[in-house]
Amino acid sequence: MADDFTLPRFIRFKISKAFLFLEIQFPAYEITNQQVLLTCLLKGLTPAVFEVVYDVLGKPSRTPYDDLKFAILKRMEEPKLEYSKRVLKELMNGVANGP
Repeated sequence: MADDFTLPRFIRFKISKAFLFLEIQFPAYEITNQQVLLTCLLKGLTPAVFEVVYDVLGKPSRTPYDDLKFAILKRMEEPKLEYSKRVLKELMNGVANGP
């Protein structure tokens, strides 16, 4: 069964989906150890994502997987959300002000 475990590629624009795909498999394979979780995550990181969170890896932690996961989500997903909010606001202002 361990041969069926699949690591997603953590590319910049599909971070949330990659975490979902990865974490669905953990219970099925009874993976609970933070270090093993971290290893699975690291194997799937692309260089672009790794560059954004490399500083987190050097910090000692009792929950290294959780720390890296939240750093990735914060640094990769929040900018997209802020951009979406700004574009929506600009669109709404344009509609309110008319052509």
